Amino acid sequence: MKPFFTTILSFFISLLPLLGVNNENIFETANKLYAEVNYSDAIKNYEQIISTVYIAPELFFNLGNAYYK
Repeated sequence: MKPFFTTILSFFISLLPLLGVNNENIFETANKLYAEVNYSDAIKNYEQIISTVYIAPELFFNLGNAYYK
């Protein structure tokens, strides 16, 4: 039973970086939209990242600036 559990756990841990890649792409897109003065779409992208329970100071800083502008 233990080797099976270890194999399953290793498989799921190997998938974790894939979740971050998607958030990085969304973050880059949001930053590009922000630079293009498209604040409402940038906000949607930032909030999409937050909905995945990803927390980073840069994310909230950029989201706050987008709401401000």
